[in-house]
Amino acid sequence: MCGFVGVIFKNPDQAVDRSRLVAARETLAHRGPDESGLWLDASGGVGLAHRRLSVLDLSHGQQPMVNDRYSLVYNGEIYNFQQLQQTCKKRGLSIETACDTEVLFKLLNVDGLDALEHFNGMFAFAHWDTMARTLIMARDRLGQKPLYWFKDDQCCVFASELKAILRFLERKFLLDPIAIDQYFARGYILSPRTIFKNIHKLPAGCSLKLDAASWEHTICSYWDYSPVDVPSDPMQAIDQLDELLSDAVQKRLIADVPFGCLLSGGIDSTLMTAMAAKAMGNVPLKTFSIGFDSDDPRFNELPYAKMTAAHHRCEYNEKVVSLGDFLELVDDVSTYFDEPFANFAMFPMRRLAQLCREQLTVVLSGQGGDELAAGYEGRYNWAVATTNDKIKPSSMDHLASYLLRTNLLP
Repeated sequence: MCGFVGVIFKNPDQAVDRSRLVAARETLAHRGPDESGLWLDASGGVGLAHRRLSVLDLSHGQQPMVNDRYSLVYNGEIYNFQQLQQTCKKRGLSIETACDTEVLFKLLNVDGLDALEHFNGMFAFAHWDTMARTLIMARDRLGQKPLYWFKDDQCCVFASELKAILRFLERKFLLDPIAIDQYFARGYILSPRTIFKNIHKLPAGCSLKLDAASWEHTICSYWDYSPVDVPSDPMQAIDQLDELLSDAVQKRLIADVPFGCLLSGGIDSTLMTAMAAKAMGNVPLKTFSIGFDSDDPRFNELPYAKMTAAHHRCEYNEKVVSLGDFLELVDDVSTYFDEPFANFAMFPMRRLAQLCREQLTVVLSGQGGDELAAGYEGRYNWAVATTNDKIKPSSMDHLASYLLRTNLLP
């Protein structure tokens, strides 16, 4: 992952404080340990900064990416960038690197937000047009990559994490009581709110356009899911799912750095590991697993992870942790969460990330599979629990939470 922070002043002659922007950028150093970049508009009023984790074309793709009119900061990966390189060339757009950042930049320069229909990937970006004095920002369809923003009558500040905005503005913000209520009800804060009043998350699948001349902005949804036909025959449905998942995994294996898979022993990561190992061919896939120092088999899936790794001839790595390990991680983990987040899994995931980082830059994770398939017994019972064809009242809170996340409620 990478990280970025930027500021647009309403007054185009307002100088950007370079030291404050650099300080804000450095709060994101953990997101991009490989390179850092900074761009200030010579005429004033605009500043962009970036921290990079190099994954593709390691010698090119530095950010902010700029030309005589446009500038871009970006976090993520465009999985179909190789196909889009050919699209650019057919349209007469020169391609000089082998990185996805250039493709994103060139298409945004000519198509603006209409370019979003081309991108298959996970991303958050901010793109500035010096001539028109317009800013466009967008977040990927499912909101994998974060994007926060703040705007008052003087400036607009945006970043990959809340802490960068707070560091640049150097002011105190009030807590949002509705956000606090959401946290205690659901364990997290729903977009577009954050824990702070007046700082917002850009929702998943949405874009923001700011006209710096009129100082007006609009937020639009550019994507939403729609029902699709699923084969009624179970075997045909399985084949279709296999094709879709295999294609998704294959796209994510494009990298110029070592990569591997997180393997928990559950269905989602096991399936992902199997597909990645198959795509790798004769090159052993590195897998990483975490276990718990407990006699209760419900809390230790390492035997299943080992079986999966052995079956697919993977290079297996594991780490066993105890309660004491988690207690030691409280301060460390809290530095990466800028607002309350009630998920105990953050602690073993931190240890797992540390284990992976000893060997790799990029890993694939099966996280999210159970959520999409309502796979956790207890948490998603509302999806199948009915009485007389009506949803049980006790399930309504979970249902309301789901509907709000998927925009099914007004």
